[in-house]
Amino acid sequence: MSIRTLTLLALLLNCFVRAEALELSIGPKVTYHQIQSKQMTSSLRLKVVLPNSYLDKSTYHYPLLLTLAGESQINSVIAQVDWLSHVSFGPMPEVILVQLPQLNTSDAIAKKLLSKKYCPT
Repeated sequence: MSIRTLTLLALLLNCFVRAEALELSIGPKVTYHQIQSKQMTSSLRLKVVLPNSYLDKSTYHYPLLLTLAGESQINSVIAQVDWLSHVSFGPMPEVILVQLPQLNTSDAIAKKLLSKKYCPT
């Protein structure tokens, strides 16, 4: 392989690496939050996905979309919501997506805490 071919391959590889890094920084912002309560023995972990245009000090109020999608499905849900809301004329607005924890039927205290304190009607 010639020096010219190796240089070209190195430049192409560099472009791909930079494109992947840029793509990772453009997508929705994923954060994790722990809910603590005196009534529960352990904390609940929530995944919160903020839209691309989210600013911490913005006055815009984003709709909230709660999901019970498990870990095997959440990335698909995030991609679908991002695609459907990526333009201002899209079929749905940008939302804050919250993945609620999977609770067993025996987690009555956790269900009550989530429904009364964090998801009031």
